[in-house]
Amino acid sequence: NYTDQEIGRAVFMKTGAIIADADGTLIENGELYFPRELVEVIKKARKSHLFSIASGRDLRFLQKLRGQIIEDETLNPYEAVIYEDVGLSIVNGESYVLGGIDQQTLERISLFFNQNPQLFAGLTPLPDGNFTLKTAWVTYEFADKRSTNRRVLEERFPKIKEALLSVAPEAEVKMRADAIAVMGNGLDKAIAFRKYVGLLKERLGIPHRNILVVGDAPNDKAMMINAVQNGGLAAYVGKDYNLERILSEFGNVIVTKQKGQRGTEEAIRKLILKE
Repeated sequence: NYTDQEIGRAVFMKTGAIIADADGTLIENGELYFPRELVEVIKKARKSHLFSIASGRDLRFLQKLRGQIIEDETLNPYEAVIYEDVGLSIVNGESYVLGGIDQQTLERISLFFNQNPQLFAGLTPLPDGNFTLKTAWVTYEFADKRSTNRRVLEERFPKIKEALLSVAPEAEVKMRADAIAVMGNGLDKAIAFRKYVGLLKERLGIPHRNILVVGDAPNDKAMMINAVQNGGLAAYVGKDYNLERILSEFGNVIVTKQKGQRGTEEAIRKLILKE
């Protein structure tokens, strides 16, 4: 628990926030390895900006990821993790769940997976995926910390989607860059993102124009567009040309020359540190 004075000291001089996706942005191939240059640039940016993460991953994994990036530095009470797309966990202890699938439905989906191995051939539950609001399957290649087998995802997705919607019609089945995910219908990262930046503005006076969102995949699009439509900044570090074209239509979006982790480093240097 933080006192008001401690919170005041911790947020002093925090003029903005960086909100970054995880897979393809902060990490690659699901591996918790970070180039030293990326770690150092984030540490430097944290002197003036909050550093938060927004991902479809579970909370425990993202907290571990964040800890490895910031190392022994103290967390700010208003830094946060947006987890499973719709959960928001703030360091000060506040927590919000803004949607998701109930436990009974998750159990029904898990049973269906176990009973239909042919339908899910080539896929496995995301390793160490401690999901509470959604679920996801990845290819064995991705589970082994290698590149995703897109062919398997694309072949399996239509049949899995059709079958799962008969089991859980209230859910939405999506193909992500590295996974087939099942989540609450009509939900995306923008919902938790709006809640978080609203709190930053209300509590700390951080305006939308001082928010930077970094992402690489279609599931980041709504969050990135929401940021720039409200005067903030967004950096696209992915390789999807169609998404790049859509995002490039917005004036406050930059497309980095480098991609993935190096692109994230480039974006923070250019937009936050002005190097």
